[in-house]
Amino acid sequence: MSHPATPKTDRALQATFAGVLLLALWVLTRSWDAPILDRYEFRQLQTALSTWWLAREGWQLNYLLPLFGPPWSVPMEFPTYQVLVAFVHGLSGLPLEQAGRLTAILMWLACLPAVYDLLAVARLAPSRRLIVLMLTASSPVYLFYARTFMIETTALCAAVWFLAFYRRALAEPRNPALIVAATILAALAALTKVTTFAVFGVPAALLTLAAWHQRRQSPAPGGMVRLGFAAIIPMLAAVGLAWWWVRHGDAVKDSNPFTGFLTARELRDWNFGPWSLRLDSSFWWRAQETLTGHILSEGALMLAIAAGCFAGRRARRVALAAAAGFAAGPLVFANLYHMHDYYYAANAMLLVGGAGVLLAAAWDDPRLPRGANWLLLGLMFATQAQAYYRGYHSHHRHPPAAPPALAETVRTTVPADGVVLIYGADWNPLLPYYFQRRALMVPGERENETAVLEEILRRLPPAKIAAMVVHGEKIRSRTDFIAERAARFGLSPLPAARGAHEDL
Repeated sequence: MSHPATPKTDRALQATFAGVLLLALWVLTRSWDAPILDRYEFRQLQTALSTWWLAREGWQLNYLLPLFGPPWSVPMEFPTYQVLVAFVHGLSGLPLEQAGRLTAILMWLACLPAVYDLLAVARLAPSRRLIVLMLTASSPVYLFYARTFMIETTALCAAVWFLAFYRRALAEPRNPALIVAATILAALAALTKVTTFAVFGVPAALLTLAAWHQRRQSPAPGGMVRLGFAAIIPMLAAVGLAWWWVRHGDAVKDSNPFTGFLTARELRDWNFGPWSLRLDSSFWWRAQETLTGHILSEGALMLAIAAGCFAGRRARRVALAAAAGFAAGPLVFANLYHMHDYYYAANAMLLVGGAGVLLAAAWDDPRLPRGANWLLLGLMFATQAQAYYRGYHSHHRHPPAAPPALAETVRTTVPADGVVLIYGADWNPLLPYYFQRRALMVPGERENETAVLEEILRRLPPAKIAAMVVHGEKIRSRTDFIAERAARFGLSPLPAARGAHEDL
């Protein structure tokens, strides 16, 4: 039998939660004005580039990512985050990058009430649910990626709130408002980032099975039919809209000969990875490094398992279900998780939440010595802080590189409606983002495919190519190629300006 909760303990947990949240916000606002070039800058810059143009040109379904010429759009995810950032940017007057950081942080904070509501499945007392939220706030992956210019926390927020409303809809299938809310949020999560929504499909399926089992034990007329509608409608809407968006995006990408390699069919192997990857020891070693270094430290994991010895059966089942959802991410999207640790922002909340449930369920167990629960919590915080310091904190200790030196030159010399032709940078959005000009990037090593380039150029008005940039020593050393290309566009074969890695 557990010790009863007392007002004194409740107040202590509430005060601790407030302190942990304030400390997390302090960490999240470190390096606030630093360039978005600290980690996975390719992904941050790509998101920032589409947001910059959205803020300038306004909303359109085929939102601008002007990297490859007309139609100037390469739809990836639905631009939920980008629209929010553009709104915050315009409303607050904050610089775009700080508006992006603020939006990401607010989306992460908005996840916490939904997690609190979901913890009803573990039957935790209100103040004990704060233990789970505290551990979530201490996870290094959120302390770093919730401050980046990325869509991760926005997709996570939609997915967590979907799951919260989905649980309530399954419990009250007679309430159409709950089903509508779950449907809208499911669709939004799937459109914003379908890989994040897919991860939450596992706990959603487990909630459905639990609700079905409960209905079988106490059948009511029409109860199973209503439960079926509550379960199926949100999923059908989410999968259907995600399928439509992928098809639409692929059609747009197929309209430009330089962007076909970004269609879903071409990225299938990149997204899922070969089956052999899941059997490769390097895959599991990398997953273990990411887990213990960026999500739940070795010490915190061991302490959570120890707490599980004192937790009830229901809490252990909830923790196991959360762990299954966590594992679904890297097992399904093996290559994405293997290559990018930021993908764990989608499923880390499940693992950390499961660990928190074990500690919260054991909190009042009389078998624990007096003060052992607080000691466990403090030790978990300490090991999480150590993991953050030895990992992501290095990006604060070592500031990112400065933006390219040529950026200001391009902004002051190239007309606002001019197009910059870029060779040798693949499709890295670094230069186009800081140039603030439409770009026509020749991806990969396709610089000799002049016929393909000419096909794209025919869609542009004459003399729209206002400048040419050659990036990297391999291209910069090809003087004959540069001279021929410069002559084609009426440009000087000699650089007008030089940067560390590129010539203008």
